[in-house]
Amino acid sequence: MIDAPGVVPVFASLTAPGGPAYARRMAVKSVVVASIILFFFAFAGPWLLDHLGISRDAFRLAGGALLFLIALEMVFEKRQQRQRNRADQKLAEEEAAGRLDDISVFPIGIPMIAGPGSIATAMLYMQNTRGDPVSVGIVSAAIGLNLVLTLLFFLAALGCERSKTA
Repeated sequence: MIDAPGVVPVFASLTAPGGPAYARRMAVKSVVVASIILFFFAFAGPWLLDHLGISRDAFRLAGGALLFLIALEMVFEKRQQRQRNRADQKLAEEEAAGRLDDISVFPIGIPMIAGPGSIATAMLYMQNTRGDPVSVGIVSAAIGLNLVLTLLFFLAALGCERSKTA
């Protein structure tokens, strides 16, 4: 549920005013933040749900409904339009203030990389492992691979931006 190709244009537009070093720093920090969030909820999410009094079946139902709504938005391209609008608004605020903020936590790390859909997906897949160490390792590796691919997409966007300016 991590939409790396969909987040790259937003990332590139938000980091463009800061230059390559700023963009590289934000890419790494945002993926680290998203990793912490996703792995926290993958492993501690069921415990947290139990303490909040939310049943696993209710969470599965809500997660399935959320994934369905996100899929509908992707089909009708409303998600990317909303992400572009957020990026444009954030960039306008930064330019007006004359400084660049740390965008690694919000909006890139959360909710664009580790959004509700990816958090729910990580929790549901981890719950389906039923504690089997091999299955837990496979799910963890899949989450990690998605995050590494997201970082590679971000770094590739830096290379594309540099070649445009050269």
